[in-house]
Amino acid sequence: MRLKHLVPPPLRKTIEQRINSRLFGLGYLTEKGWFEGSATHQSLKDGKPVPWITYPAFEVLDRALRPDWRLFEYGTGNSSIWYASKVAEVIAVEHDPNWAAQVRSSAPANLTVTLFEKVAPDVHGFGTDAFETYAQEPERYGPGYFNVFVVDGMARSRCAEVASEMIAPHGIIVWDNAERWQYNEGFAMLGAKGWRRIDFYGPGPIQAYEWCTSIFARDLDWLPADLTISEARRYPLR
Repeated sequence: MRLKHLVPPPLRKTIEQRINSRLFGLGYLTEKGWFEGSATHQSLKDGKPVPWITYPAFEVLDRALRPDWRLFEYGTGNSSIWYASKVAEVIAVEHDPNWAAQVRSSAPANLTVTLFEKVAPDVHGFGTDAFETYAQEPERYGPGYFNVFVVDGMARSRCAEVASEMIAPHGIIVWDNAERWQYNEGFAMLGAKGWRRIDFYGPGPIQAYEWCTSIFARDLDWLPADLTISEARRYPLR
């Protein structure tokens, strides 16, 4: 007698669901590099740096970033190295000297990391006296120099405000941890200036929970004109 005939249908269904969910999780997270990142506490895939943002946001940026763009990043990390592989120039600011030194040690020629060492606690609104120089660093390059701003460091609302004033036409602002209500003041500021947000909820490197990385844009011209899917992805037909 086959084993399935010995197991009542409701229990068999439960067992099948648990097996399928386990296989799905293992397959998806392995392909994304989650186990590698979790083991090393580094945002890595196949030994190479990737941004510590949600996987859905990563997929969009992987297609959208252009080799002639310039990117400014608040808060450096493995993401800085990955961004530098996708665009012409990356300028990043960092408040932690140890983290800045680690990134600089493996930075490519088109990545510059500037240290603004601060011991003050982070702030979520606009009261950013301790981080004002940090937030204003893009102003040294002039309006329109950067096509992308990544807001993933300190004083994020104030940094997003500077980004909105300095960004090139059709540029985008990438804001990580955008599920936090503590940033509502900054979100409202962008909304009042005509920006709209696209949320990418999901898992990402290292962490075992869902969060949100959002892309703020004023139009859709930043999206790639090529709508085809690379055959290298090799998703199976079902």
